[in-house]
Amino acid sequence: MGDNNRKRVRNSNVEALRLMAMLLVVFNHFLWNVDAILDGSQGADRYALLNALGILQNFGGVGDDLFFGISAWFLCAENISLKRDLKRTWVLERQLLFYSIVLFVISTGIWLRFGIGDFSWKTVAVDGVTSLFPIVTVRWWYPTSYVVFLLFHSWVDSALRAFGRRTHRNLAVAMIIAWGIVPYYDIVGYSPLLFLYLYTVFSYVRWYMVDRISSPSATTRMIVIGLLLGIVSNIVAQFLSPNAPVLAVWMNKPRCIPSLLISLGLLVKVTQAKPRYSRVVNMFAGSTLAVYLMIGSMLPRYAAMACDALGASGWMRYGEEFAVAVAFFCGGILIDLARRGLFAVTVDRRPGMWFEKVWTTVVQRDIFEACVRRVDAALTGTSTKNHFKKG
Repeated sequence: MGDNNRKRVRNSNVEALRLMAMLLVVFNHFLWNVDAILDGSQGADRYALLNALGILQNFGGVGDDLFFGISAWFLCAENISLKRDLKRTWVLERQLLFYSIVLFVISTGIWLRFGIGDFSWKTVAVDGVTSLFPIVTVRWWYPTSYVVFLLFHSWVDSALRAFGRRTHRNLAVAMIIAWGIVPYYDIVGYSPLLFLYLYTVFSYVRWYMVDRISSPSATTRMIVIGLLLGIVSNIVAQFLSPNAPVLAVWMNKPRCIPSLLISLGLLVKVTQAKPRYSRVVNMFAGSTLAVYLMIGSMLPRYAAMACDALGASGWMRYGEEFAVAVAFFCGGILIDLARRGLFAVTVDRRPGMWFEKVWTTVVQRDIFEACVRRVDAALTGTSTKNHFKKG
């Protein structure tokens, strides 16, 4: 990040929320062995297990909203800067490239040595290419969607500010009605459109509603209503279809009302509370994205094999897998702390140096503007020379 961001001490209230968000994402993506957990259970015990597992998994939507919402909360309070957004993309790409290559080497090595994984030489070749271009090949949906969002963020932010309060409110309400109520009308998917939708809602709350909902009672009501909607919907779904796999319903959709209410309530509550500062919390929170990258690899499968070896079932198996998921989360953070230490003595010795060189070359020398003008001239049939004279 830029020098100003490096010097700014982050509010540990928010960073603790970032840690919680990623833990919820881990619970959502962890490879829970539903058959083993339910093995031998009947009646009320089976129903309780289904709800305990379903509710835990279905907090993934809240985790997604919180993780993006924290970034959006501060993005919409900054002065608009395309350079800053591109620099964020530059820094993110290095981390993605590191993990995509390392995870590819680990999974391929374990497959070759132990035969674990559904691989073939063809899939290994494809994965090898994907690992070299993690953003453009959508190795992980979240980073790719976030990068695309950042590329357009300056214009999106400017447009929302130009709309004014009333039009911005109407747009946010229309989006929530269209995409936030029915959990199965998933046109936004997990894509940049989801982040555009969330940014529209979060920025409206940040710009126009914080004073109205900043009281502890108001934020608590938002959280409680969101929890009731999400948890009750899960309980009803399991009651109507008790023998079905765990259902991903309302609370597991980041675009739906329960996730929005819970995440906004938590975010407003912690940002309005008295700031606290902890070097340990802030240090750990800086490694949360790495946990997401690891949970989207073969590593959770290797972790789940530890539970399979124990052979437990029922609540014992549920507790074992819960403990392994938490250990995976903690281990991922510790691994990334080592990665950050490695970067500090290598590529981060002069942070941002290469980006500044590229920015100076491309932008300050008008290379980007010249390319745009040439494309525009080609499309309109105007000669480049005349086009530049007009410009």
